[in-house]
Amino acid sequence: MSIHNIIKPGLLAVACLPFILASCDEGDIPNKVADVDRSGRTARLEGSVVKADEWPAGYSVALAGFGDADEYAMISKTVDPSALEKTGTMTLSGVPADVTSIELCVIDRLRRRVASFVTVKCDADGGEVVITADGTDVGPMAAVQSEVFNTTCANCHGASNHAAAGLSLLAGESHAQLVGARSTVEAESMRVVAGNPDESLLWEILSTDKSASWRYDHSVEVVSTVRLDLVRNWIMAGAPE
Repeated sequence: MSIHNIIKPGLLAVACLPFILASCDEGDIPNKVADVDRSGRTARLEGSVVKADEWPAGYSVALAGFGDADEYAMISKTVDPSALEKTGTMTLSGVPADVTSIELCVIDRLRRRVASFVTVKCDADGGEVVITADGTDVGPMAAVQSEVFNTTCANCHGASNHAAAGLSLLAGESHAQLVGARSTVEAESMRVVAGNPDESLLWEILSTDKSASWRYDHSVEVVSTVRLDLVRNWIMAGAPE
């Protein structure tokens, strides 16, 4: 029996339409495939992390891959601390060839890097990348310390045995000297009021020009929206240590 007796010409045309459209658009298809091309590399996280559960909604502790000078992860996988503790390892598969570093980090909803705790460069030969986390503190306070205090504030507040305004923002000292502590510059103000950034002098001087009348305008130091959000959300989350 002829196929034309089984499938009517109109139905045959409809059935073939997807193939016709695909052939008309075939110039875009290879590009789309190339965009998601993966080298098959893997990254492995070994050990354990702590304080990952202190992050508010919108942030994720992740094993992520970044390209050179990129702030957005090309690939990521959220770290499950309890599963990591049980198995001692987690794997990130299908790492793209143009990823140049793997990081144990915190990313936001856009997969933008917020803070990095451990970074390992990828080998040119495409071998497996292994990150060891021996109880690494990945909490919000650790992120604020590394991304804000260490890089910006500690130069005047604690480094070289000098703590401006009697405030040390060195690791291990900053939390106790900020949270629930009264300012030495404005006695009526608290440096950080846990859960309330708008009543916290730290947030006020970083986000406004309030301290311009002091010896130094602190708002010029932290200009990154990501870092400002990090400080504000840390305070809102209760300013955990």
